[in-house]
Amino acid sequence: MTGKNNNNIVTSPYQLPYLSDNVRTVPDGTAAIQCDGQTRPCYFDKLLISASVVQMEGLSYIANCNDIVVDPDNPVYCSKDGVVYTRDMKTLVAFPQGKLLRKGKQFVYTFRVPAGTEHIGDTAFAYNRSLKEVVLPDGVKSIGASAFAHCLDLYNVNIPESVTFIGKHCFWASTRINRLYFPAGVAPLYTSNLSNGIAIEIDDGVTELEIDTIPPGLSVRESMSLDKFIAKPLLLCRDNPVIESFSHSAGYRCVSDYTTDQDGVIWSGKELLCFPSSWHSDRYQIPAQTKRVYAFAFCATMLDFIYSYHDIPFHPMCGFLFYTMPGTRKSGKKKAYQLKPG
Repeated sequence: MTGKNNNNIVTSPYQLPYLSDNVRTVPDGTAAIQCDGQTRPCYFDKLLISASVVQMEGLSYIANCNDIVVDPDNPVYCSKDGVVYTRDMKTLVAFPQGKLLRKGKQFVYTFRVPAGTEHIGDTAFAYNRSLKEVVLPDGVKSIGASAFAHCLDLYNVNIPESVTFIGKHCFWASTRINRLYFPAGVAPLYTSNLSNGIAIEIDDGVTELEIDTIPPGLSVRESMSLDKFIAKPLLLCRDNPVIESFSHSAGYRCVSDYTTDQDGVIWSGKELLCFPSSWHSDRYQIPAQTKRVYAFAFCATMLDFIYSYHDIPFHPMCGFLFYTMPGTRKSGKKKAYQLKPG
């Protein structure tokens, strides 16, 4: 790789010279990449990282591209299929914001983190705009701060039982994620990770909470806008006094008598609490035995139609929140909401 960087630190994509059309490079002599937030959009196809880079913080913020290629002689980092890892392949450092995955000629929207990965780095998937699902393997121990923040099309991330740490603001403003699970070993559980998502299931073994606030740098106007449109979470736990106490103080709803049916729908008795965001069809008929539908039950789902042939007391907000959520940049494509009372 060519070129020199006299400052030794890259903080913006606009510091990256073009090597050729749509290919930018982190010049030889650069020691670190340090970016603490999303920059003004700068689109390119490939980012080349020199062997001299031995520290990366916030790489995904500047990697608004399809592939990242690390010099094979780099002593700390490596790349595989355009994704950056530590050289021992135990930490996933950065997944490019605009990376498109293919299987043959077809695009795929699920990324499976390689087996053997133990850590998902801070901001690793932040601002990704192509993935719908990320599958973490058993053995992952930690997920860094803001790792999945602002992923506007992401609807599912599984959290294995092996995870013992999840950083602050991990899923912040990823408004399509409508279900999360926090296993027993997570300590502490930051309350900012309870501010996103519709149904959040918390293992009874989680007993340590740490109160934290909105992400640094988020303006008051943005936080007010997000608070207006992001549904308050529904906390699901069997017998957890710590979570029950927090939910009461925060004004969140906490449910202990919940079940999940074979289709992945969460119920409390005959009340439909949460519908899965991924579904095999574009429509769903609400079962006849349903007596109530929770206000945010269908928030951020992929459905086009909901059918009901019997009278159900719907919360006034239920229809509104069935539309594409504000902040997904697809608010112009309204989803249909159709009921046919019997």
